[in-house]
Amino acid sequence: MEVYIDEQLFAAEEFSEGTIEETVRNIQGKHCPEGTLIVGLSCDGQEVPSGAMTETMGQDISTIERLDLITANYRSLIMNTMDEASESLRGAIVDGKRIASMLVSGQTIDALRELGDCVRVFQQVHDAIGKSLQILEVDLDSVGHNGESVIASLAKPREVLMDIKGALQNTDHVRLADILEYEMEQASVNWESIIERIRTETAISDESQSATSEASDAIS
Repeated sequence: MEVYIDEQLFAAEEFSEGTIEETVRNIQGKHCPEGTLIVGLSCDGQEVPSGAMTETMGQDISTIERLDLITANYRSLIMNTMDEASESLRGAIVDGKRIASMLVSGQTIDALRELGDCVRVFQQVHDAIGKSLQILEVDLDSVGHNGESVIASLAKPREVLMDIKGALQNTDHVRLADILEYEMEQASVNWESIIERIRTETAISDESQSATSEASDAIS
């Protein structure tokens, strides 16, 4: 089996056993430069979509002949992800208010049809924030500029998402409209606060890495 990292052939003798996931984790931990993450993979020329990732990662590495891995600088990746999350969030808040108006005016079927996309954006933003915090190893108990800990700031948006789910299950469209009109916007303030914290932590990490590299170059 051959392993390619960013289209460059990589010695693969040590990766002849185990699952694809074990192989990817091994390469990430031992052979990827500091500051880079494996962000995509292809097996025998076929890109693995996110929906099939779990099943594929569990396969034995011996079942494929070629594994291609794509890496990216995690700081740039996080910054881009936060920019996209912030933009998507603002759009979803506007959509949520419009959907709330539709619910109030009795356009229930159309409103619920559009609500699915809106809620998916909220969930994706929440997940992106959580993963970025994990990558940066931010202390969730640390306090931000708003005086709240990171974990406390995350609690409100998560609570609102659960309230939306509860209102849908109870067919309580009045409550659902209230959440979308008022509570979701407040939850977005918490998300935006954490997004800004992530940007700051990423910039600090980048500056620290640059300083370390410059010092190392000076010594050499």
